[in-house]
Amino acid sequence: MIRKIKERLVGSIKGRRLNTFLFFFCIAFLFLCLTKLSKIYTQTIAFNVKLLNVPEGRSIAKNRDSVLNVTVEALGFKLISYAFKQPEIKIDVAKEVFVVSNQYYWLSKNGTFIISERLGQSSEIKSILPDTLKFPFQKLAVKKVPIVLNEDIKFNPGYDVLGAFSITPDSISIIGPDAQVKDIELVYTKSLNLNEVQENILAEVELDTDNQLKGLELSNSSVLIEATVEKFTEGIIDVPVTIVNVPSNVRLNYFPKTVQVSFYVDLNRFKQISALDFKVECDYNQIVNGNKTSFTPKLVKYSEIVKSTRLKQNKIEFVILK
Repeated sequence: MIRKIKERLVGSIKGRRLNTFLFFFCIAFLFLCLTKLSKIYTQTIAFNVKLLNVPEGRSIAKNRDSVLNVTVEALGFKLISYAFKQPEIKIDVAKEVFVVSNQYYWLSKNGTFIISERLGQSSEIKSILPDTLKFPFQKLAVKKVPIVLNEDIKFNPGYDVLGAFSITPDSISIIGPDAQVKDIELVYTKSLNLNEVQENILAEVELDTDNQLKGLELSNSSVLIEATVEKFTEGIIDVPVTIVNVPSNVRLNYFPKTVQVSFYVDLNRFKQISALDFKVECDYNQIVNGNKTSFTPKLVKYSEIVKSTRLKQNKIEFVILK
């Protein structure tokens, strides 16, 4: 037991000695830092340049001057803060620059007073480089282009979109350098991916800005997609065949006299479809000029409410009567 008490006392003494050492070490380090920071140093500080009030219709080029290197002589206390955060100088394009050709110019000496105020009276500016900042600019163009939906939609069996997709807005204005804007004719959305759809569609879709639109300003970044989804069915109807461009001195007989037309329509309007909504024709000039032995029928008219159509027969036989 006496041994344990002795070990605790020794450990306590050692711990106190270590704490005392750390305390005096910190005090010494603090005095060292204060001594160092109280001295005068020369250092180059990089000021980030920010442009204000750029006129509408102009875009500052990316390859512009963006940093002002200021060499100053100041106390370490003053300089240490700039090691953690880059300072900024703001330039008012409307008041502080002059224009030559397609470039803005700003004389660095004009910023001496602003920089001196930022650094304080105990700091002395030794140099500012570069002596002139250049900001090339481009004139902007505005163009309105239509939007195209990029979609991958899979419907439940028997369901489909009634009519067309509604896109709001259906076009956008793009703003940017004329050389980049003039070649853009269409703007695509990002892909709208849906599965097993059987209800009406309402979705917000972002525009695809990864390619041609990169770096341009857009009036909208997304669009609203709407569509009515209905139950669809397939129907088949017999439609009379008409032969056109037959000379007056030619008599012919052909068969069959009707062909079946397959159509795809929403279930609600299925009963509205009749043979009068369709027209199938064969052109007599086809057999004369092409030296063919049969007609190829073509569907030249169909109902506006059907989504798709297909002829069930692709050959009409004929006989020329004498």
